[in-house]
Amino acid sequence: TWLAEVVAEKAYKPLGVELKTSEIFISDGSKCDSANLLDIFDLGNKVAIGDPVY
Repeated sequence: TWLAEVVAEKAYKPLGVELKTSEIFISDGSKCDSANLLDIFDLGNKVAIGDPVY
């Protein structure tokens, strides 16, 4: 998606991290995703949590 492309380009590339858009999980909040924890933390998956900006 375009949002995953922007996240990879603007948030991670400046830090020297190359990510594919398929490696980025976009969410509208943790409450909505709590039922998906087994998918998010499946073996082999890597999780990066950004610094919240308000």
